[in-house]
Amino acid sequence: MISHGRYLIFYSLLEGDVQIERVLHTARDIGRLFESVSTDH
Repeated sequence: MISHGRYLIFYSLLEGDVQIERVLHTARDIGRLFESVSTDH
């Protein structure tokens, strides 16, 4: 995760490439967004 201005950018590295997973504005309730994410993989 990196930040740029008021945005949080979630990314992953795949075989030398960067894949943007999600971009969130920091005014959002970010904690609530992650409550619904399943941790079962």
